[in-house]
Amino acid sequence: GTQFNVAVDTFTPLIAQIYTEGTILVLITNEPTTCEYSTTGSFNFGSGIQMTGLNQERHEASLDSSIYYIKCRDSFNNLGSFTVYT
Repeated sequence: GTQFNVAVDTFTPLIAQIYTEGTILVLITNEPTTCEYSTTGSFNFGSGIQMTGLNQERHEASLDSSIYYIKCRDSFNNLGSFTVYT
């Protein structure tokens, strides 16, 4: 018979590192993700402000708020939600 190996990722993305570089907020995730954010409150993924780094581990946003609501989605559509205070 034919054998298949199926990779199933049921884990939500996690923040590995977060820090600022001058006027930039830098977010490092533990796996390749696409991230969006809002500075005004919770939002549905797809309607947030796109961060840099599509399907990558490093993401950047302008540092112009004291609070960020961030959602990151991996290639398996697992969604991680984070609230970051700067």
